[in-house]
Amino acid sequence: MAQYFPPSQVDNALTIMRLESGGNPGATHYNANGSVDYGLLQINSVHSAAVGGDLDSLYDPATNIRVAATI
Repeated sequence: MAQYFPPSQVDNALTIMRLESGGNPGATHYNANGSVDYGLLQINSVHSAAVGGDLDSLYDPATNIRVAATI
């Protein structure tokens, strides 16, 4: 987290991670609207452009955290 979030936001990001995925990098949530949330911070599939369309890359913790920090 510290690599992608400002020091003042690391604890918040860790809390969000625990609430969103329980710290499971392989967490997946299927939404009623057809979108899917991926990984530690449950990045929604609407952000696929952030990973060049490779949504499976959101299961990589570093990628997931990096994308979360940008959105």
